[in-house]
Amino acid sequence: MKNKLKTEIEHLKSLKKLRWTLILTVGIVLIIAIGVALLLEYLLISTNVITEEMISNSWLLVVLIFGVTSFITGTLLFIFAGRFILNPINKLLDGMNKLSNGQYDAQIEINAFPQITKSFNKLAKELQNVQILRQDFINNFSHEFKTPIVSIKGLIGLMKTKKLSKEKEREYLEIIDEEINRLSLITTNVLNFSKLDNQEILTEYSSYDVSEQIRRIVLLFERQWTNKNLTFKLDFDEFTVDGNEDMLKEVWVNLIDNAIKFSNENTEIEINVVKNDNFIVVTVSNEGVKILDEDKDKIFNKFYQADKSYSKTGNGIGLSIVKKIVSLHKGRVGVDNINNKTVFTVKLPC
Repeated sequence: MKNKLKTEIEHLKSLKKLRWTLILTVGIVLIIAIGVALLLEYLLISTNVITEEMISNSWLLVVLIFGVTSFITGTLLFIFAGRFILNPINKLLDGMNKLSNGQYDAQIEINAFPQITKSFNKLAKELQNVQILRQDFINNFSHEFKTPIVSIKGLIGLMKTKKLSKEKEREYLEIIDEEINRLSLITTNVLNFSKLDNQEILTEYSSYDVSEQIRRIVLLFERQWTNKNLTFKLDFDEFTVDGNEDMLKEVWVNLIDNAIKFSNENTEIEINVVKNDNFIVVTVSNEGVKILDEDKDKIFNKFYQADKSYSKTGNGIGLSIVKKIVSLHKGRVGVDNINNKTVFTVKLPC
């Protein structure tokens, strides 16, 4: 927010600079025109074309000399100045028209006003990025929302048109139940992210035992990790953090859920909590699907899924929620591949 405000202030300063440049240009033109008129008057008198008596007796002659001279001089000077003043304005107006018509790739180059050039091109780039993100959001959300609906509709159609055994009906009903839960999860996550995305101030701050919170969340997922025959290594002491307990719970829920989901069977998930300088550092590591280097930043974007084979078990919002919550706590979150393990690291100030 501060950076945006600073940019707007610099942009306003550039516009003020442009306004005073125009005023100064007009003033200079008038001064030069008057000077040329006086010079012409002197030349006409010195060459005896006219006399001082003629000038003193004929105000119309004076007005004519000044008027014609000012018109010719002003016209020539404005034509010359137009290359340096009017052309930049035309470039700016042309760029603004392109933006208003949805051409967000528009860029301008005004050498005389580098700050205006920088501000305009930055605005166009941000608008282009917003447009891309909006389009991606619509495409991804519609896909994520449509897939379970199509699955449910297909299964209901089979149940209506075919005579199925009790076992098959039960199997189809279980799948339908899972898909409904998935729809509910997508909707809940989108609403949660929308709420977080508009939140700038952290509320309900308290000091609590983050170590105990993580242990409880591991127990909540006992069914999931026992089904894959996973083991947990929890090697940490008791640590407290200052923050929103419910929000940070969402962070550990998403990271531990992902670790279980993407772990190979019969492997170990390790969680460590340490204090490093002024930070509490939490790491969650698992053996399984490797995250490519080009995906390390993208996985924190809404609806992005590096491994599409797991699309039925997630919706690509969890890590974006993690990043937003950690950012609200003035912390950092990242991911690395270390010794064939995927390691998520969260740093929170303490």
